[in-house]
Amino acid sequence: MRMILASLPLFGGGFLWSTDADATTLRKLTLEQRVEIADQIVRGTVGEVWAERDERGVIWTRAQIEIARVYKGDELYGEGGDITLVIDQLGGDWAGLYNHVASASRFSVGEELVVCLQELESGRLVPVGMAQGKWTVRLDPYSRTEIVQRYAPPWTDTFDHRFIPLPAEKDREYLDGFEARIIATVEASTVEASTVEASTVEASTVEASTVEAK
Repeated sequence: MRMILASLPLFGGGFLWSTDADATTLRKLTLEQRVEIADQIVRGTVGEVWAERDERGVIWTRAQIEIARVYKGDELYGEGGDITLVIDQLGGDWAGLYNHVASASRFSVGEELVVCLQELESGRLVPVGMAQGKWTVRLDPYSRTEIVQRYAPPWTDTFDHRFIPLPAEKDREYLDGFEARIIATVEASTVEASTVEASTVEASTVEASTVEAK
């Protein structure tokens, strides 16, 4: 289990309370770092969004994702079909209470996305680096080609994927190239892990043979 690269705020008890966690600090990650940290990386569509309060009184926003493609992680998800998973993001509004966390990922029903997920000890799947680990997939109206973009407005603003500002042309990242970078990083990590494992087995075999010869 890897450590999440975020400094999360503390929460207090009480019947009526609110927190705007503007002090949340994050380490800026490259795409390759996010891919390497992630336990799961998927592309899919948001089917439902809701908020829950856990046993400690902490509010979480939850999103059910209908999976279209898996880049990294459990092969059980497969390609396409009606397989879903639920991802979590710290913060949200619940029964008149709210906990707003700066740099948190936002979701809206019908949104197509790519997300790098990290599994916490609790079993929750959260975006790596909060908003850094989630991209909205949308159509560039000029090139008619799919692009990906990260957009995390303040909690005071309603998030609707249909009305995300279009990035400047120089800042647009096209989905095909983005997916290629993810796949290349995953494959490189797999090869490196296999090489390390093979070297370890070889070293153990040599050591065992040396002991036996003595």
